[in-house]
Amino acid sequence: MTVRLLSVCFSHVPGRPLLDRASAAFGPGFTGLVGANGAGKSTLLRLISGELEPDSGRVERRGLSVSRLDQRLPDRASTEVTAFARDPGPAAARLRAALGIAAADVDRFARLSPGVRRRFTLGATLLTAPDVLLLDEPTNHLDGEARAALLAALRGYRGIGLVVSHDRALLEALCPRTAWLDAGRLELHEAPYGVARERRQAARQAAVRVQDDLQREHRRLRRALAGRRQVRAEAERGRSARRATDPDSRSMGQRNRAAWAEARAGREVAALAERVDAAAGRLAELSVERDRGGAIAWRSAPLPKSRLLAFAGGLPHVDGTGLLARDLSLVVLRDTRVRLRGRNGAGKSTLLAALAAAWRGPSEQLLHLPQEIGPEAARAIQAELRAAPPRERGEALAIAAALGLDPDAVMASACPSPGEARQLALARALGRDVALLLLDEPTNDLDLPATERLQAALAAWDGALVLVTHDDAFARACTSIDWTPFGREES
Repeated sequence: MTVRLLSVCFSHVPGRPLLDRASAAFGPGFTGLVGANGAGKSTLLRLISGELEPDSGRVERRGLSVSRLDQRLPDRASTEVTAFARDPGPAAARLRAALGIAAADVDRFARLSPGVRRRFTLGATLLTAPDVLLLDEPTNHLDGEARAALLAALRGYRGIGLVVSHDRALLEALCPRTAWLDAGRLELHEAPYGVARERRQAARQAAVRVQDDLQREHRRLRRALAGRRQVRAEAERGRSARRATDPDSRSMGQRNRAAWAEARAGREVAALAERVDAAAGRLAELSVERDRGGAIAWRSAPLPKSRLLAFAGGLPHVDGTGLLARDLSLVVLRDTRVRLRGRNGAGKSTLLAALAAAWRGPSEQLLHLPQEIGPEAARAIQAELRAAPPRERGEALAIAAALGLDPDAVMASACPSPGEARQLALARALGRDVALLLLDEPTNDLDLPATERLQAALAAWDGALVLVTHDDAFARACTSIDWTPFGREES
């Protein structure tokens, strides 16, 4: 039982290949598929599932059944989700119990929190027990309890699994192999993510050193070649001048020795030219992809007053069916650095939206980044940047590049990926003077390097932050206190 990619090429935009003669074989067990946002990870899963066809090359599945969990959350329950919720069989019942979902909730699917909707879509995908299981960011939106249940369920799977995830803990616990997608190339490592990353970084550093040595050698040979050509040209000019002024002044032996010297100089020039060409060829063959991204320079403008906003009262359900919490009293100060905690469906996103509605400062000084950015919102962010004044657009794209995004590629795409859209939204806001950040799962859909760079940037920022995240390491680096108005999240 194997899935094979044979010299697969694919691109959405002509001249910008996502896959360039990619070849790989995936056998039973889980492989972590990693790479930068926009590298083509989701596209690769869709090629394997048969939803897309390669531009060239082929994907061999040989009659294997395939199920794919999409990165984007649906707004409505699919027929598969509904069937899973209402399936009376023991397998479905065990999955619903493990994932902590009630079958009746499927009837109000659109009003459920993203975390609960993700549990339903995961259950429907796992129930099919396919030969090939393709999971695209499966832990997005999940709290610690649901992540543990998911990991337990996946450990019992015996087919071929590919997991696209920014969740390092999941990759390390589940995937003994790692596939790295970078600049159209697919590299397979027989190691979990952490070891594969260290090996890849060491290989890249070695390749960079070789490239730097070759560049120095190439420059030295070119200088030597230019010097030899100058000496040869001067010798030829001198010989021509002597012939013109005194053609009979030298003996035959002297003329022969001069001719031999010139021939030797010519051979040296030709040999140096060959070495220069060879060095240039080696440089061309050694394509080293340098790390994208860098430090993010924040522009923040904390307000003079210490109290930025306050919220007091009950927090209603978004569907108006009752209260999520009563008698809440929350104050956000200029130096607030808080993590908002609670289980999936407790009301964290609703409370964050209520805090945004309570903001009374200038709108450009608040960034409320929601948990989900759909295709329409992604295209709107892209269009807004395209229409922005050149300086403003340049500053935002510089921040996006610091997060690891390729600005030219994402601005040329028809629709940014979820991770690219999140980076563009962050970059668009961070290019302004922001006093308060309300971030709802900001690492969802981000690749691991982008997550690490965002974490470093938020840790260095001096404004107010209210953060919803299930990433404990990220929260520890960026916040100093916890708010638990709904009860502590299980983990």
